[in-house]
Amino acid sequence: MKLFFTSDLHGSLGQTQKVIKKYEESHADMLVLLGDILNHGPRNGVPDDYDPAAITTLLNGYKDKIICVRGNCDSEVDQMLLEFPILSDYHMIMRENGQKIFLTHGHIFNEEKLPELSRGDIFAYGHTHLPVADEKEGIYRFNPGSITFPKGGNEPSYGLLEEDGRLVVYGLDSGNKLISVSTSKEIQPQLPILDVMQQRYTTKRYDPSQKIPATVFAQLKSCLRYAPSSVNNQPWHFICATTDEAKLKLVDSATAVGGLYEFNRNKLINCSHVIALCSKTNIDDAYLNQVADQEQADGRYENEEAKQAVNKGRTYFTHLHTDTYKDAQSWMEKQLYIALGTLLISAASLGVDATPIEGFDVESFNTNFNLSEQGLSAVVLVALGYRDPEDFNAALPKSRFSEESLFTEI
Repeated sequence: MKLFFTSDLHGSLGQTQKVIKKYEESHADMLVLLGDILNHGPRNGVPDDYDPAAITTLLNGYKDKIICVRGNCDSEVDQMLLEFPILSDYHMIMRENGQKIFLTHGHIFNEEKLPELSRGDIFAYGHTHLPVADEKEGIYRFNPGSITFPKGGNEPSYGLLEEDGRLVVYGLDSGNKLISVSTSKEIQPQLPILDVMQQRYTTKRYDPSQKIPATVFAQLKSCLRYAPSSVNNQPWHFICATTDEAKLKLVDSATAVGGLYEFNRNKLINCSHVIALCSKTNIDDAYLNQVADQEQADGRYENEEAKQAVNKGRTYFTHLHTDTYKDAQSWMEKQLYIALGTLLISAASLGVDATPIEGFDVESFNTNFNLSEQGLSAVVLVALGYRDPEDFNAALPKSRFSEESLFTEI
């Protein structure tokens, strides 16, 4: 995906015509306007070619290609003339590789007040009239400058996100590359594990407009598939709701309106995807033989003797729980929570927010998805997606007992 960025037009018809020509020549997929489109603003002079009406007509011709956020000089009257939305304070773009691009003008969110982003994400803004293309503390900052009132001795400029991940600011008149930064090295960020643990949190409010890319969700499913379990018994099944229709079916089964768990509905509705983690309700020798057959197909055994030896040990430990301790259901659910931990850490590593939810109507859920007939029972739901920038829980500090109180070294 190639994106063309411009900002702070401030009503100059001639400069807007120039930048639209550059957009056409770039063959970019979308034209991103970072605010302050029609009005010159009280702190600026009036451009010699000030013509908001003509700019309106020009931009409306590209309305199906424009993504726009509101600048501090944009108004509801402007929206009455422009045929594309301009009044959102921010907009989020999700690239196929999982990288988020946060678009805003810069008078609300800015370099001193960043929204919640993950390492490798892009913060794109205008407002300052100063071109920027750099990386600071893992976040790429990008400002295309102003085409009408450039500051800091800079020439009028615009920006491009190239298909190879480079963020580049170009001179509008000279065509020179002014500054650039490559984002490809962190397009799919892999955080140090301690950073992952410190930055992840239980999301309370999701942005419903942000969806997990298919490639990222495929990785999350793979992480669940490879989750460890006692004697590799894998006593689980996962139900994935990836569309709004599927989520609604799941939500109505788990958190009915007016029911005890209605308080969890909004998280499940507004998130991008939901996974129901289900445990087996019975584990017998026939199932253990299936596990052994799969291991053999995956090349884990040199011969049949090795297969039978491993399966004998697995059967022994399984029978301890089914016959001796009689806690097989609890034992299998413990394995499921290992998978839950794997999912939560994997999601955080990929920049995906998550909420584990035990507060739901298990009986209703099992009935609506015919789980009892399949020898399964739902145990925990996990909402997955991207946080709303105003989620109160994101800004709160983590609270954990001290290391001294939790660890005993012997």
